Amino acid sequence: MGDFIMSSIDFDCKSAGRTIVEKRLKAFALENSLEDIFYSYDINIDAPISHAEEPRDLCKRFKKRKQVFFSSEKGRNYFKVMILDRLNTDSEFKSKFEKKLYKKDGANECKCVYDKRRHKKNLLTKKHDNFGYEKKFELIIACSESKYFFARFIIMTNDHNIDESYIVKKLKPSLLKLNKEIINYFKTLMNPICDYQHVKQNSLRVLECLAKGMNRDEIADELYLTVRGVDYHIELLKSSLVANNIANLIYKACALNLLK
Repeated sequence: MGDFIMSSIDFDCKSAGRTIVEKRLKAFALENSLEDIFYSYDINIDAPISHAEEPRDLCKRFKKRKQVFFSSEKGRNYFKVMILDRLNTDSEFKSKFEKKLYKKDGANECKCVYDKRRHKKNLLTKKHDNFGYEKKFELIIACSESKYFFARFIIMTNDHNIDESYIVKKLKPSLLKLNKEIINYFKTLMNPICDYQHVKQNSLRVLECLAKGMNRDEIADELYLTVRGVDYHIELLKSSLVANNIANLIYKACALNLLK
């Protein structure tokens, strides 16, 4: 695959970033005769953020995520129908999904999570047939930029000769390279702390000002806020990142790649 084209594009621009990332995923799928590939970042259980939420609350955050990438529109529609819509209509699926999401399990490197030949014919297999997917794998890759994040690739194929061993030996080396290229250019775009809205954009701007050494009055002038508004965002940040003071807040923000 060719290298990313470096130009005058602002690589933190979300729309431009999505277009480039999804073109790369499409190229990878075509080169490796895959039906589709999906890509996102998630947060390890030991990340220095508040874990006080209930599983159902974390699931609500998940449904609001924007930075999940697809090699095709069919894949995007599959994610909507088979994940997002089912979270609203299938209580059993929702319960299992919440438990899995809450564990934030990045331990299993690769596993087959759907195989048409192993499943009894039911509504699930029928829905997969509608999308033309016969096997589904989940591959976890550690993030080179932060030990608190991991990349998740969902690989869709109709080739029943492909198994976990094939993916780890044949596809993983190229996916490691692709993941590194993406995260090097799109650190802000890919950050799951922001995507899960543990830290929102207005609070992030306050955080960036704090990291520059600005005081509350200066931040208020810079961001057109009241001092009370600045204090509000600081308290939100301290709560989200479980920080005792400003210095500790900035330290944790750096560890989570929230500061450029």
